[in-house]
Amino acid sequence: SFEFATKKPDPLSFTRLTSHMEVEPQSCWFVDDKRSNVQGARMAGLAGHHFRSYDQFRTEALSLGFEL
Repeated sequence: SFEFATKKPDPLSFTRLTSHMEVEPQSCWFVDDKRSNVQGARMAGLAGHHFRSYDQFRTEALSLGFEL
């Protein structure tokens, strides 16, 4: 977020990042241990996961089709 002159959880941080990477926000999955950062990502159109434990993360990742 520093490189884009914004800070998480500002949704503009995520919008600028996805634009810079030339990807659609809907194709991204943002993971963070801070709920506010996840909410900012979701407001920008990204899927978001609030990390609380590896087991919970693993379950969600596998349900989304990720291989771990």
